[in-house]
Amino acid sequence: MYELGELEAIIAPYGEVFVLGDGAARAVLALGGRGAPAVEYQTVRGYRQASETVVEWTLQPRSISALISWASTSRDEYWRARAELMRVMRPNQGGPLRLRHVRADGTQRDVEAYPDSTPVFEDDYAWETFEERLAFICYDPVFYDPFEQVLTFTAQVMADLAFPVEFPIQFGDSLRLGDEVAVDYPGDWPAYPVIQATGPYTTLAIVNQTTGARVKLGQPVVAGETRTIDLAPGKQRIVDGSGNNRFHELVLPDSDLVAFNLRPAGLPLGDSPHEGVPAGVNVLRVEAAGQVAGQTQVTITYQPRYLSVA
Repeated sequence: MYELGELEAIIAPYGEVFVLGDGAARAVLALGGRGAPAVEYQTVRGYRQASETVVEWTLQPRSISALISWASTSRDEYWRARAELMRVMRPNQGGPLRLRHVRADGTQRDVEAYPDSTPVFEDDYAWETFEERLAFICYDPVFYDPFEQVLTFTAQVMADLAFPVEFPIQFGDSLRLGDEVAVDYPGDWPAYPVIQATGPYTTLAIVNQTTGARVKLGQPVVAGETRTIDLAPGKQRIVDGSGNNRFHELVLPDSDLVAFNLRPAGLPLGDSPHEGVPAGVNVLRVEAAGQVAGQTQVTITYQPRYLSVA
């Protein structure tokens, strides 16, 4: 794979990068488990129904394996290599590892993974070149592009009025913050963004007009104060600039943190947050009452997500 211009790496939670095949001592002999994740379907069968009807489905964890070869020139180097590999694969590093796939054209895909009872080190004596199969389990089986995409919505300064003008004067949409943005989403699995808002505002709403889902905050924020809204499933939070919980500012039932995402191309299906939208186009709009030109701002950061490394 190194000769093909492709790299496979393990990234620690604190950022250290360990390249599996370095073109010298280490090589990747085989990789598996990076295709489509397993799907579990929930079905029902009605009275005298000959077949079953699918009512829901969920993605299952994926297992990824990597067979690597590591060359050593001495017995002492062999033991150092084993210790290095064990250090990289230990589970107590403060969070999941990231497996990164890099192609010659610059394409990158990451997936969060946990070591799964490896390395085993079955042969303690084949030290000149030892092989080891590394196993990982990915409870979130979806890959993502590590390059973040950022959308910015900013209160605009109104141009000077020129007289004479015709009355009544129409100032347009006074709540809209910046322009609406049509996002051509490239992934094949929904992305849950991180939203950061900077005051002042009195109320704030971020709306995906394509799906109808929105996130709305209902308490005033002064100039320079921030709110960060993380919509990642299982990690959802709303905090201020000091990290204090601000979930109580969420307006319910107007807000839907589960359904607010960027969706891939597909056919909308009921209220499922995982299905697609026509052509993968998500139209985003931000509304801010009490906005101030040049101060009020919202950024939406997302990473396209994919069901396989393809």
